[in-house]
Amino acid sequence: MNKNIFLKILLITTLVNYDAQIPYYFHQYYRPHRFLPSLIGSLLLGFTLLWFLTAYRLLVQGRKTGYLLMLFFLIIEFLFYMQTQISQLLISHQVLLHVYKPDGVLLFIVFGIGYINFVAAACFIYLLVANRKAFS
Repeated sequence: MNKNIFLKILLITTLVNYDAQIPYYFHQYYRPHRFLPSLIGSLLLGFTLLWFLTAYRLLVQGRKTGYLLMLFFLIIEFLFYMQTQISQLLISHQVLLHVYKPDGVLLFIVFGIGYINFVAAACFIYLLVANRKAFS
């Protein structure tokens, strides 16, 4: 495994996922209802982005703290998406609901990015654990 390629893919997939939240918010909430962003939701999103960026920087530097912060970030991300899939399965009896029944191109893309991050988080967790010595 090439550490630099891994780190670049991790950075790109995660930042694309955060970037996708902006058009998603405007499409789902602001345009139709003129809802301002939730303060708690905005703070949580900002906190997790700061968590990721801090973990990433420390991981690139080869620090054990960065390794642990990134591992926990990815575990939380994976569990968040897993909980979403379990909820969709219980409510609609389907997983990857927004891929199979897209409600427009934008939502298809945004949810597709989220689903990619769900699978990527599991892969990144595996790669971090399997190559622990290379990262800390």
